[in-house]
This record gives sequence, C-alpha cells and structure tokens, in this order.
Amino acid sequence: MEMFNRGLSAGIESGDIIAERYEIQALVGQGGMGAVYAAADLRLGGKKRALKLLPTSSGAGENAEAEVAVLMRINHPRLPQIIDYLPSDTLTGMPAVLVMDFAEGVTLEAYFERSGRRMELDRAVDIACQLCTALDYLHLQDPPIIHRDIKPSNIMLDSTGFVRLIDFGISRLVKHNQQQDTTKLGTPGFAPPEQGGDTGQTDARSDLYSVGALLYYMLSGGCLPNLQANGLGAAERRQLSPELPAAVLDLLDRLLQHLPVRRPSSAAELQALLITLIDGHDKQVTVRGRIQYEQQASPVVGVVSMSAGSGGTYTAITIAKLLGEAGRRTIYIEHPALEPEAYMLLDGSQRQRAVQGRDRSNFRPLDTRYTGWIEGDCGFQTLCPDAGRGGLGRCSAILEQAELINGQVTTFEGGEPCTSVLDLSSAWMDQAASEWPGRCDILLMIADPSIARWTRRRLAKWQEIRSFRSVHSRATYWIANKDIDFAGRREWLSLMGEPPLAVMELLTPREWMEWQWKGRWATEHRKWHVTLEKSLRPVLQAIVSYQGEAQR
Repeated sequence: MEMFNRGLSAGIESGDIIAERYEIQALVGQGGMGAVYAAADLRLGGKKRALKLLPTSSGAGENAEAEVAVLMRINHPRLPQIIDYLPSDTLTGMPAVLVMDFAEGVTLEAYFERSGRRMELDRAVDIACQLCTALDYLHLQDPPIIHRDIKPSNIMLDSTGFVRLIDFGISRLVKHNQQQDTTKLGTPGFAPPEQGGDTGQTDARSDLYSVGALLYYMLSGGCLPNLQANGLGAAERRQLSPELPAAVLDLLDRLLQHLPVRRPSSAAELQALLITLIDGHDKQVTVRGRIQYEQQASPVVGVVSMSAGSGGTYTAITIAKLLGEAGRRTIYIEHPALEPEAYMLLDGSQRQRAVQGRDRSNFRPLDTRYTGWIEGDCGFQTLCPDAGRGGLGRCSAILEQAELINGQVTTFEGGEPCTSVLDLSSAWMDQAASEWPGRCDILLMIADPSIARWTRRRLAKWQEIRSFRSVHSRATYWIANKDIDFAGRREWLSLMGEPPLAVMELLTPREWMEWQWKGRWATEHRKWHVTLEKSLRPVLQAIVSYQGEAQR
C-alpha cells in the first residue's frame, strides 16, 4: 500500500494519496475511535468518501476491529456503507483505514445548535422514527447488533431531512450467555444504566433508552435526563414545554426506565408508538420512518435499468403493486420505446377477464397503443402485445402525455391524481425515451451483479443524468437487484459510488418461473411479498413522502 512520503508522524494533509486511490481533502472528525477524513475516490471521478483511520492502542484497537466486523455485515440506506478496508502497514506505521460512503449534510448536534436549540414535536418524532428504521434492521441481525452510542453527533441529516446513523466504534454483537457488559461505554446522558457495566448486559432496549434521551434532548432545548431518575422525573418534566401532549410525556417516561423490561420491546414497537402519538397530535405530519399514503402529491417515478435483464420491468411492476395494495393510487406505464412485455408477463388477458364488468368500465388507455386494467388502487397501462417496438403502425414511440407529466393520469374514474410508475427499463438511452430520465420527479436505476453488461457508455450517461438531476434537486436512487452472497458482492454494491436505496434478493429461478406460468406476480407469493415489501420500504417511503418541490 502506497502511503505519503512524510509518514504518519508528520500527519495527514490535504492532497495526500492513500492506496493510490483516495486523495485526502480535509479532516472532518476526530474522536477516541479514530480520525475521519473526507477524500476523493480517484477511480470514480473524485466521488467523495469518508476515510476513518482506526486507532492502534490495545483497547481502541479491539473496538476498531469490532467496528469493522459490524460494518462488513450491514447494508442499509440509513447506515454507513463500507467501500474498502485497508489493513494496517507496520512498515510505514500506517494504521488500518476504513473507507465508507460520505454522509452528506450536518450532524444533528450542529443542526440543533443552528436552530437555536429548539425543535418542533413533529420534527423530533420524524428523526426518532427514521432512527427506529435503522435500529430495527440492526436489532434483527443474527446475532443482533446494538449501536450503544446514539447521540446528536452520531446522527447525520441531509438537506432533505434524511437521517443516517453513523459511528459504530462501540457497537457490539449480543452474546446471549453473557450476564453483563464488562466495559463502561457510551455518552453520559444518552447511555442507559446497563451500559455502566454493573446492571446487566446491553440489548436492543438499550438503544431505545438512548432514543428516549435523544427525544428528551430535542424537546427540552438541549437538556439531558438525570441518570439517577427512574423514568421522567419532576425535574425533567419542568424542562419540557407544558404544551406537549400527555402521550409524549408517557412515552418518554417508558423509554427512560432503568429496567429494560419496562421499555418498549423493540424498535418496531417504538416506531408504532411514535406514529400513533403523532397521528393523535396532528394528522398532517409527515413521518419518514413509516410509509404514509395520505399525501396528495402525485410524482412521476421513472424506472431505468443498467442493462437488459437487470429487472427494470420486474421492479417497476412490483413497486406499483405494493403502493396500490397499501391504498396509494398508482399507475404502471410501459414506455412505448420498449418491446411489449408487461401484458404477457402479467397474463393480461386473464387479469382483464377477472375485472371485466367491475373496474374495466373505468379504464381509459393512454392512446391506441395501450391496453390494461385496474386492480383495486393499481392500474396498468401496458403496450398491446401485437404492437411491436414503437407502437402500432405509424404511431411514434414518443410518450408526450400532458396528463402524465402533470400527475393527472385519468386511468381512474373521476380523474383523481395518482402516482405514475414509468417503466423505461433498458430503453432509457433511446432517443424516443431520452427526455424522461431527466424529467421524472423520482428516478430509480436498477442494476444486477452481471457487470459484464455494464457498458462504459451507460455508466457515463448515468453519471451525467445524476449530475443534472442533482443540480435541479431531483431525487435519484439506485436499487440492487438479484442480490446473492458471492465474493464480489461488496464491490458490486459500491460500483455506483453510493449505497443502494434498496437491495432485492434473487428469487429462486425455478419457483419464480413456475409462478409466472401460473399467471401470478411475486407480490402474490406470501413469502416473497413480505421480503419485497421490507426490501423496497425505503423506496416506497421516498415516493410517498414526495412533496412536489421539483419542477417537472
């Protein structure tokens, strides 16, 4: 491993290059668990990375190794994504380096200070709910992963309010045969009593105590609960606004209990309590930690794929179906630049017969190239199977529907606005479809591990589109499809330069083929439905929380 010529003793400076790949830009954090630098990834056009130099002292070294072990196991959009790991080099004195995606934004600590140490209830609950999503993922690992250091400086907020939980320096894997923790760790005020090392071992409920302390911190103007108090004491209550609903005080009291058994049992339960709490306070509050379907914004969601066969159509249909099942009026649209596929893939003739005389009378095709049907709150605009690429006869493959652009597709009776899921798949670079990747309110790229089909031309065009959309503040994500456990998996998940918003596992090929021949979709399979809804939850949340700021 190449290191800078001056060696570690002279310190790391801007411009230093590590491993012939990462160019140091600035020091962004320093703590007992190591220094963190911002760096440019020279192999990926200067993509910003976070480089954490892990401490080498005996105790700190053990924690550093534990952090690496934890991060190597996790893959979630609200958690750090490990890109590379560089072992220590005894010859140069270079410590081990952990390379992660760079979490844009500011810490909750900095945000809170800039806000005058004041935060509204809905904002605080929104942050707590998003944290619960990440904690639920960690606590459901086998064995469970406990963060143990939830505090404002370990929470990042980007410009949209998206929350990420960082710094796993003192996290641990639960050892069920261990009676108590052997080391006092955590941040005073945010750490629960059991992290003191003498009242039992930490488990998932320890992180929930910290969420309660964080909520109290945000709602009290920056105060910390007294660890000696069992629950929310009189002194703590005096620091809170008298206008807070009693349900908020009751929940804080449960979270700050000394005995873990008196706290909520899981992050999922806490999230449900938070949602119930805020729903009772204000029905219009947007909570990002759950899927909320009441909002009226009707975005156009474009779905593209890195190559043919990556699963663009499969993902677009699945997203549309999941939204429709949950009561969100959604329309799947197959772009005419594609070969007609969705009708046969969904066994359209059988589905049209099933709704004949019930919803069929309400269906209006976009134009003569389309046919389709309505299933509950999900409509399908599929190309006629005999249309051929580019539509019927002399019809242009261009799709220029003013209603679609304005979110007013009238597939449903009454013309109510609905979310449009536009399937562009691998045709997104064709001239007939080329305007839509930049125009869609939300753009999703689908990529599978078959990187032999990832052409340089497509990668370059994707980077160009991402940059354009970033300048115009338009949401752009990628989804990893056909996920399996293989040697290059971590490298595959890092090739886009940022972690995927969702990872979808590869369905059993034989069972999936048999299911299709029965005219069934993956969401109609009980086991797959649960897996798909959980995997795509961050995507569904991004769609339903769309507020319409971007101009189409």
